Amino acid sequence: THLIAMLDPDELVRSLVRRIVEVVPNVQAGLLWLPDQQNALRLRSVYGLDISLDQAPFDQLHLRPGESLAGAVWQRGEPQLIEGRGRYNELATRISQRAQAELRQFLTLIPRDVSAALLPLRIGKQVIGVLELLNTGGQPPLRADDQQMLQTFGNVAAGAIDNAQVHAKMQAHQHRLEALGAIGTVVSMAADLDELLSNALDVILRVLETSAGMLLLNDLSRAELSAAVQRGLPEAFVRLHQPTSITHS
Repeated sequence: THLIAMLDPDELVRSLVRRIVEVVPNVQAGLLWLPDQQNALRLRSVYGLDISLDQAPFDQLHLRPGESLAGAVWQRGEPQLIEGRGRYNELATRISQRAQAELRQFLTLIPRDVSAALLPLRIGKQVIGVLELLNTGGQPPLRADDQQMLQTFGNVAAGAIDNAQVHAKMQAHQHRLEALGAIGTVVSMAADLDELLSNALDVILRVLETSAGMLLLNDLSRAELSAAVQRGLPEAFVRLHQPTSITHS
């Protein structure tokens, strides 16, 4: 219930694996694999293993559909149970040469007596990621009889992630509508072009939740862009855009 109520996707991803590991019997560690915009599966959250996601090589590790264990589960949409590090390594190393070095270092952190359940995160017919739950030597190890119970937790995780992503999209859409309304107000109330541009940039920066930016105007007669108004940018950067030639293809 707590996971479903979490609406911040980043916060959910950071805490999801830990919360599931803490309540699932016979599981001491877990990994969450989610696709990026290039349709590659990346490690987004880890609990119970000595892995730092913002350091090499784990920040570079990504799997294509069908690659390694997680990629195969992502592609097929079927859960998989692995017993023993030998079997785990054998299946995990089914990957292109491109990622062999990163994967080998990853595999050194997998305990010898591991048993692992890889669970597709399904929303309808779509698989939105893979949850990997590991028994790192505790007794009893994971067995085939546990698979249905474990998939239930995978389904909860999928629902929580989908719920947070839908909420984030709705929030972004609401922000866009608010921005359009605010810019419309700016246009109707501005006394001149300078005031219009200044107020419009303030609205844009507020919507984007950033403090620096620039609006440039296109001089059609000269085919040049020049900075009309800016906030929070170094003078040297501004001078580079005063003016900028436009090359038409």
